[in-house]
Amino acid sequence: MRLTSEPTYPYVFPIRINLIPGSIYIANVTAYTTGELLVKSLKNHIENGSSYKLIYYNQEISDSETLENIGVRGGLIEVKYNNNEDQALEKIDESILDFSFKNSKENNFIISVKTQKGQTIDLYVSSSDTVYIIKLKIQDKEGFLADKQRIIFSGRELKDEHTLEYYNIKKEDTLHVVAKIRCEMFYATSGRKDFDTLPPLTQYLQAPEKLLQGGINTGISCNFCGEFEWE
Repeated sequence: MRLTSEPTYPYVFPIRINLIPGSIYIANVTAYTTGELLVKSLKNHIENGSSYKLIYYNQEISDSETLENIGVRGGLIEVKYNNNEDQALEKIDESILDFSFKNSKENNFIISVKTQKGQTIDLYVSSSDTVYIIKLKIQDKEGFLADKQRIIFSGRELKDEHTLEYYNIKKEDTLHVVAKIRCEMFYATSGRKDFDTLPPLTQYLQAPEKLLQGGINTGISCNFCGEFEWE
């Protein structure tokens, strides 16, 4: 039998770049895009001869860092000019396919997010925002850590890497945010071999003889996570 492997390609996602106040453009990138490549691509589109740096959530993107290294999964990157003066945007070449720009003003709108506490918050978003960026915006407003959130829309949990546009989320739609539940049901637990308080669960937990001491199981251990999967 001959085994062959198909090439895998990095996932492409959109990020927004604020070039000058009021002018936001979208660039298609991957997790392996470096700060240096991003700057070079910008210079290919902007002919003003100035030098600048890229900022993501108050963190400068260095030339050697990839977007994955600093946790960029979408959202807004600010362009800061080294002379601290706003520069005029002279020319944008939209013909380069590997780094496509388009104005995103018309894609901005407000959605509602309901929390487990019954509160409703409004978020100003873009259709190109990824679900992870929505989590970051909720974190900024509520202090609820992004990595601890689950976002639900129309009874479906949304994946971090997909955009609002992907899920067809529009103006005035409502999302629900809940906490990721990760609790230890049993850990270093002891109980009798014929213990039947949880028959649907214990029927799958077979204790080796070496863990049984006088009919007592000293080694049952399992975790149940909020995604309804066993680990």
